[in-house]
Amino acid sequence: MRNKRRSDANWPELPITILAGFRLGEEADVLADEARKQHSKAVLEADSSGEVKKPMQRIGPGRYQVSLDETITIDIKKSVGQWLVSVSNLDNATWSPEPDDGIDGSFQVPGTVGETASFTALYNFTPGGDSAGDFYTVTFTGSKGGSSTTFVDAPALQDRTYSFEVQ
Repeated sequence: MRNKRRSDANWPELPITILAGFRLGEEADVLADEARKQHSKAVLEADSSGEVKKPMQRIGPGRYQVSLDETITIDIKKSVGQWLVSVSNLDNATWSPEPDDGIDGSFQVPGTVGETASFTALYNFTPGGDSAGDFYTVTFTGSKGGSSTTFVDAPALQDRTYSFEVQ
């Protein structure tokens, strides 16, 4: 009997490996169904407009890939001592609101693929208060998924530039 091939326009063609001892037929269909289930778990969700929700992804120190029109939230927390951070204006985007002590900042990334939004944060530590365990925790969260946490340790004045490239 000839193996019937299933046709479904919603599923990509997937290579199927037949293990030793398996016959063509129903077992191959079971393997194909399992491969499709695994593939569907890996496929990114689409929102109601059909736009693919690709999670924000860290691609290097201070560099992130984001989706069109994604909103990025920035949470900066200080472990001990006074919160002393100065955040620059955004290049190619606008804060709404700007991050501050106890206030998460956010902005919407540019709406064109290939454009980048960026800013610099200057982290300061209380003079003479640079003690063990004194650091900033910086968390970036994308509205379409994905997050990244980084740390800025004492001592001294330090700056970090963060860029978000639309993919």
